[in-house]
Amino acid sequence: MIGGPIDVLLLALSGGAGATCRYALDRALTRRRDAGPIGIFAVNVLASILIGLLAGLGLAGEPVDAAAGSLGPILATGLIGGFSTFSTVAVDSARLLRARRLGWVAANTLGMLVISVASCAAAIGIARVLA
Repeated sequence: MIGGPIDVLLLALSGGAGATCRYALDRALTRRRDAGPIGIFAVNVLASILIGLLAGLGLAGEPVDAAAGSLGPILATGLIGGFSTFSTVAVDSARLLRARRLGWVAANTLGMLVISVASCAAAIGIARVLA
């Protein structure tokens, strides 16, 4: 639930900031042509850690209401949601499959999923200990 126009603006701005950060990190990590999809892989693992920290602190599931000081959902949905991307993983994996780079396909799909979920779970645990 969104609290008002300020919340919509904050969601849009934070989503744009997240997408910009994703682009910058992906480009920084994939400067070599043969680097594979390591940039988006790293983005999604980092996003999983960040959302796990927010969830562990109990901030990710609140209703969006900046006026009430509820910025957790704006960070989770806007910034981290704009930062992470599953659709790019799908496109990268489809391209790798067409190029018959099956090892990269497995690493990109299964590896990203397993490592992201494990990283998120670990971050939730760490945040709960620190909270």
